[in-house]
Amino acid sequence: MSQAIFQTQWQTYRKVIDFNYNFRREVYNLLHGILVTEAPKLFRFLDLGCGDATGSRAALRGTDVSGYFGVDLSQPALTLAEETLKTLPCPVTLVQADFAEALAGWSEAVDVVWIGQSLHHRDTRNKGELMRRVRRLLGPNGLFLIWEPTLSEGEDRDGWLGRVEHGSRLL
Repeated sequence: MSQAIFQTQWQTYRKVIDFNYNFRREVYNLLHGILVTEAPKLFRFLDLGCGDATGSRAALRGTDVSGYFGVDLSQPALTLAEETLKTLPCPVTLVQADFAEALAGWSEAVDVVWIGQSLHHRDTRNKGELMRRVRRLLGPNGLFLIWEPTLSEGEDRDGWLGRVEHGSRLL
């Protein structure tokens, strides 16, 4: 992606984030709670589709993270992530790649795999293969955590769009 296209799309994306239109703050607060209470001690965190990693950095603060691995297709986003993650108390590895392709050749074990709002870009067959690859990387107490936009029971696409537009939440 050219730098000009990245900047234009990134500015739109940042508006969604900054105004919390997708409830990102709440999601990353939930992720933080899970990492504190359920992740293995000294866990290695794999962030698929990491973008600039601002959400993951916030979720990882005060946890026992011992290694961070981020994968994203966008080099400009990874450049931002490199700066964002300087405050983590662990080694950081960033990989520019399609995350499904990166997983195909990944051999390092991890304890937590996080994918936030990126899995829906895959078709059903590729989602299944990606999940099988993740399972092979995780230890017996590993966590595979996914955040995706989903329909509520009995809700159709128009209902979901209306719910999101009006900022209602399911509690």
